[in-house]
Amino acid sequence: IRYYEKSQTPKLLKQIINNHSFKAIYDPETTYKNNRQIMKEFVESLNTSKHDIREIICTKNKPLENMFRKIDNTNYNVKALPGSINYTIDTIIFDNKVYIANYNSDVAVVIEDEQMSKSFENLHDWLWEKAI
Repeated sequence: IRYYEKSQTPKLLKQIINNHSFKAIYDPETTYKNNRQIMKEFVESLNTSKHDIREIICTKNKPLENMFRKIDNTNYNVKALPGSINYTIDTIIFDNKVYIANYNSDVAVVIEDEQMSKSFENLHDWLWEKAI
């Protein structure tokens, strides 16, 4: 388990999204409310990524949801969870790791464990089937 804080968190996020295929669950509005620049860079990277990306977003903000749905990249897939789910962290599953971050308090952890990453991946896959 590795712990990151302050300026390390955005750098780590950029490294993950630019260099790995991943599955993610987050509320883009809550996740990035304190740092719109990170969100802008993130959306730009989604448009050009060569990696497979599958995201579940939790938001009632339809314009924001539509922005993600309009990303035109064959490697990118997005679904939204219906209803109001208060999910204020970012969870990214990649390789045999799980990245969990709270950008509002500017902390993140990366857990490198095959069984834990597989469990999070199974949870993501189950939620993917429920999402629209």
